[in-house]
Amino acid sequence: MTTPSALENDHRLSERISAFLRSWTDLARQDQSDMLAENVLIGTESSTAIISRDAFLAAVRARHTKIGGRSTSQLSTWTATGVGRGLLLVTATWVFDGAGADISLVSDFLLQDASGGGLRCAAYLPRQDVTAMLSSASSPVTADSAGQP
Repeated sequence: MTTPSALENDHRLSERISAFLRSWTDLARQDQSDMLAENVLIGTESSTAIISRDAFLAAVRARHTKIGGRSTSQLSTWTATGVGRGLLLVTATWVFDGAGADISLVSDFLLQDASGGGLRCAAYLPRQDVTAMLSSASSPVTADSAGQP
């Protein structure tokens, strides 16, 4: 785990960030709706959208169902930068075991203080499309009429 110097001395904040990120991998399995703002900004390479908490959770659960028990994600490192009162920009690196290979994934989060001392995700910016990565990895190779894949 790495943190910028401004956060290094705030052990409690580091623990809150670590707890949020550890819980993130269980978003589909547990009642973790308090981890998300009412509306969440989602950004990808090709688009940006604001979606409701319920729609986000439904998408996470659908992806979990599609991927199933074939994969796990382990938090590797994270960095955090304070960007305003009660706001943090967090970049997390994960080791993802999918399709029989360890893949490094990176996610960015804009986190805000939540009631009860936790953190809540206001924006989520995955840098990879995990579902597409797994789909292409598990797709059979087909040959063309000349026998070439």
